[in-house]
Amino acid sequence: MNRIQLAQLRDVAIEHLPAAQEKRAMLKKHWASETTYSNSLYLTALMTLGQAGATAAEIAAAQLLEALGMWVSYDPNSPELKEFDPKDLRELAIRNIGDAVSTLGKVTGRDMAHLMPANAPAAKVEAGGITSSSGGDWKAQAREIADECFDHDTNATPTVRDSLATKDTLGDITGGYCFRVMGLMQERGIKGPRGIITNPATIMREALQGKLWWANKKK
Repeated sequence: MNRIQLAQLRDVAIEHLPAAQEKRAMLKKHWASETTYSNSLYLTALMTLGQAGATAAEIAAAQLLEALGMWVSYDPNSPELKEFDPKDLRELAIRNIGDAVSTLGKVTGRDMAHLMPANAPAAKVEAGGITSSSGGDWKAQAREIADECFDHDTNATPTVRDSLATKDTLGDITGGYCFRVMGLMQERGIKGPRGIITNPATIMREALQGKLWWANKKK
């Protein structure tokens, strides 16, 4: 992925993330270097992903900025990465960018196919978005499982309704649809780009939160 593609993807993400727009204006005013620019937007993305009130579009845009930041900051000489194959890490970075572009397109209703990295390894662009070579988009599969859980609750006698996520006193997710989906994904061998998903917050943030799923369900 070249610098022009990187800039195009970054601009699209910033367009849907007000916090990043403010950060970009400030950085340009102070003539920040490319490294500072990228790192600042990356941190802004992480802050957005940690906010409970972010919209689906803001979350998707933040995920794209996060993936782009990881691509830019990749250092094959880092001691922390010495046990990993550099090619695998670059392929993972491209895959994460592709997933983020696909999600942003879905939640905004925009055609993002022309922005999809052409050299995404284990992925192909289809009309419905990105499909992994390992058997489909894990986020779509997560939503299908969530639908199963939701329909099961709806058809129960009496009808019951779970929350998207329930947390303990320490703030850890210990229940809710995202927690149940995680368990069923593990049982069925459905994996994310990094392998088995063990954090329900990942499923909530990337597949079920807001307009991605939860906002579309009748409570």
